[in-house]
Amino acid sequence: MQKTIMFIGAGQHQLPGIQYAKTRGHRIIALDGDANAPGFSCADESHVVNIKDVDACFGIAQKCTFDGVLALATEAGVRSASFIAEKFGLSGLPFLAACNATDKLAMRKNFSDAGIPSTLFRSCRSIDEANEAYRKLGPRVVVKPANSAGSRGVSFVQALEDVSDAFSVANVVADGGDILVEAFLEGPEVAVDGFMIGDHFHLFCVSDKIRTTPPALLDTSVIFPAERSASECDAIVEVATRAAQVLGIRNAPIHAELIVTREGPKMVEIAARGAGFHVFTEIMPWVSGVDTVKAQIALCLGDHPDVQAGPLKAAVLEFPLAPAGRVQAIEGMESLASDPGLIFSEVFCKVGDLIGPLRSGADRVAALCAKGETLIEARSALLRARSKLNISIESRVKQ
Repeated sequence: MQKTIMFIGAGQHQLPGIQYAKTRGHRIIALDGDANAPGFSCADESHVVNIKDVDACFGIAQKCTFDGVLALATEAGVRSASFIAEKFGLSGLPFLAACNATDKLAMRKNFSDAGIPSTLFRSCRSIDEANEAYRKLGPRVVVKPANSAGSRGVSFVQALEDVSDAFSVANVVADGGDILVEAFLEGPEVAVDGFMIGDHFHLFCVSDKIRTTPPALLDTSVIFPAERSASECDAIVEVATRAAQVLGIRNAPIHAELIVTREGPKMVEIAARGAGFHVFTEIMPWVSGVDTVKAQIALCLGDHPDVQAGPLKAAVLEFPLAPAGRVQAIEGMESLASDPGLIFSEVFCKVGDLIGPLRSGADRVAALCAKGETLIEARSALLRARSKLNISIESRVKQ
């Protein structure tokens, strides 16, 4: 029986879900802020709207007839999809949980009140308050907007005189919202991916994240699954599960990030959605054996999806680093496209682009994800792919 599904977000990372639903005979309503969103080409009905604007999205929904609504692998649409589902009595993430999961201040407060291992923090609305927070939480802190994602507006600070600039950077992204100053957590970063079905967490895998050194603190590679003992992974998953439950997350995928400190794993953030950069739609299905897109669509329609992970396979996601300068040539993409050892390959720059410092995910130049039955196989495939890709950059740019 044909059903109608509303997708809040129709970008590149939502396209696999829209295509899947379409091939299953469903009718598609797609909302996105970009009039040229790739998902619009597959939709039966499309609307250009800011998907962060809950009221605007709800206004459109009131004029439509549909059986399920979801935001797939996008933070921007989580609140709108949740609000619409709740108002229409459909299966989905509770709206309060959506608010908790998309507001880092609410998240921190919930963690603190429930005793979830996390970091010390202060909420600030002025540079003076930020300076005072640094004095209490320093000498190493992270300054970030409470309402952002993808490392936008985030700064690592280890001197009082740098707080003002960090606050200003965060404030531009926050657009009048709260700014958080958090004590820096020392240790390696890990991620936890899976589904919350009711109050029960279904684990896909724990992954290791390799980051740049401060101040950027961005992933350079992610290793699936993590090279950690079963007991260590159990402790990590236990903290992430409690965090999801405390925020009230139900009937949604989750992507949690933690730091493994000397005192044990501590929460950084948790998202009530699948991870971006193809992790949810392509990497997790390979690693876990779970058809994540199928599962989330089934969940939004009120069905009971199969989210039981099988024996884990391996993948390595890498974001190649590049020196500052102007891109002169990009070679090897055609051979990468046909490489059977890759899940995907992407280049985000083009010839003539000026490459600057790595400050956020938007500054990355490329992404490669290799796969294998084992990590040894995945790493071998990545080495082969890396040797094919050549992004030539002229380091000295004439002014």
